[in-house]
Amino acid sequence: MTLNEILTQELFDENLILIERNLKGLNGAIIGDTVYIDAEMATFHKNEILRHELEHHYTNPHNLLKASKELQDKFERIADRRTVCKLVPLNSLISLYKNGIRASDELADALEINEAFLYQALKTYQSIFGYNYKYKDMMINFLPFSITK
Repeated sequence: MTLNEILTQELFDENLILIERNLKGLNGAIIGDTVYIDAEMATFHKNEILRHELEHHYTNPHNLLKASKELQDKFERIADRRTVCKLVPLNSLISLYKNGIRASDELADALEINEAFLYQALKTYQSIFGYNYKYKDMMINFLPFSITK
């Protein structure tokens, strides 16, 4: 199954409705039990937005459209971090790296995300763990990206 199929199944399992339409500048939103995403997006970008909106579903007890800017920012950061951890897990980065996939475009393709999102994910990990992080006997350097034993 592709990542998009997995995410669509997760929406179904959570009893959420997916509506794809032209959102005029908005990538996606979740309102009640409905996830709206822009129909014009490429599949890899849809994967990122669907995961992000699912993370709002799991973590957000508030209607962010009516919340204060501070509360909106807090829940956006939570959804962003959880999205990174789900779409770019450290185990996958290590596995791909061990299998010779090291170029950012190849990593992004293997993870079914955009290269820009991969870069943002690495920046997010760097903000959490620092410039490098020892994980499962491997040293991960986030930017520039490399993994060593």
